[in-house]
Amino acid sequence: MMENLDYFDDNMQYLGTDTRKAVHAKGLWHKTIHCWVLRRGTDDQPTPDHYVVFQQRSAQKEFNPLVLDISAAGHYAAGETDQDAAREIEEELGFQVDFQALIFLGILQEANIIPGQYEQTAINREFCYTYFLEDNRPLNEYQIQEEEVADIIQIPIQEGLKLFSGESKTAAGLDRHGKAATYHLKDFLPRNLTYYLKIFIMAERYFEGKKHLAI
Repeated sequence: MMENLDYFDDNMQYLGTDTRKAVHAKGLWHKTIHCWVLRRGTDDQPTPDHYVVFQQRSAQKEFNPLVLDISAAGHYAAGETDQDAAREIEEELGFQVDFQALIFLGILQEANIIPGQYEQTAINREFCYTYFLEDNRPLNEYQIQEEEVADIIQIPIQEGLKLFSGESKTAAGLDRHGKAATYHLKDFLPRNLTYYLKIFIMAERYFEGKKHLAI
C-alpha cells in the first residue's frame, strides 16, 4: 500500500495530501520526526562520559546504506499527530516509549537533493520535529528493525564535539555488542554538520542540568 503524506507551504500551513512518492518527487514540504537517544555513562568507567546514540542504516537501504544516522527517524503519515509519529522509535529500535518522556527541541527545516529517487532528482523538504529521549538500557537489548537498521552505535559526547567542531578527524564509539570502532565524517549521513554539532552541544547541556538550546 502506498503511504500518503500531508504537505505544507513554507510557513507550515497545510495544503493537502499526496503519496509519499509524489511529495518527494515534487519537493513538497512534509513532516518528519527525529528522535535522538541519550545514554548516561557509569561511574565505573575509566573516563566517564555520556553518549549520543546513532543508528547505522541497513545495507538494504537504497540511499546511504551503512552510514550513521539519527537514533530513530521517519515520516508523519497523513493525519498523524506528534504522538502518533513517535511509533517510529518502537518500529526501528524495538522498545515502547512514553511520549511524555520525549524532550522537544524544536522544528528543524531541512532540505536536500536526492539523486535518482523515483527515477529523477528529487528535492526533499522536511519539517523535522526533533526530540531527545534519555534511555539507559543496554544497547544489546534493542530489538532493531533489520530491514531499516544494521546496528546501534553510541558516541561519547566529548568525542562528538571534537569531531563535528573540526577539532578532531575521528570519533571513537561502541556498537551494541561492545565492539569499539573509530568513525570519520564520511561515516555519517551527509547533512549540514552544524546540526550534529548542535545535538552534541545540547546533549552536553542536558546532562549538565542546563536548559537546552533551540534546534
